[in-house]
Amino acid sequence: MESAYVLAWITLYVMGIGLIALCVYPLRKRFYLAFFVGAMGVFWMLVPIPFDDEHWAPLFVVLTFQLFLDAKASYALSATAATLGTVTIVAATLAIYAFNTAYRRVGSMFQRRAHDEDAD
Repeated sequence: MESAYVLAWITLYVMGIGLIALCVYPLRKRFYLAFFVGAMGVFWMLVPIPFDDEHWAPLFVVLTFQLFLDAKASYALSATAATLGTVTIVAATLAIYAFNTAYRRVGSMFQRRAHDEDAD
């Protein structure tokens, strides 16, 4: 039983990384979108969460099961983890985008100023 559980997790990680790579590869020219899709895929697919007393499962499986299939389940842990992780990934993506945009604008401003000084 234990070896089947480990084999299932290894299969999940290999297939999950492959699926995330297939989703991110077409977006490679749009860095921020690729970062967002990759981070969300890793978070939702590959983050384990306790399912019962002895087993762990991926977050999307646990949350789907607890929300839609098990009426008596307490989904507080999985819903909280999902919300915090998603908000953190969105905030990180927006922060990276804002920092890079500001960096480029400040850099181009200094570049124009230096070019204008050279022209004088």
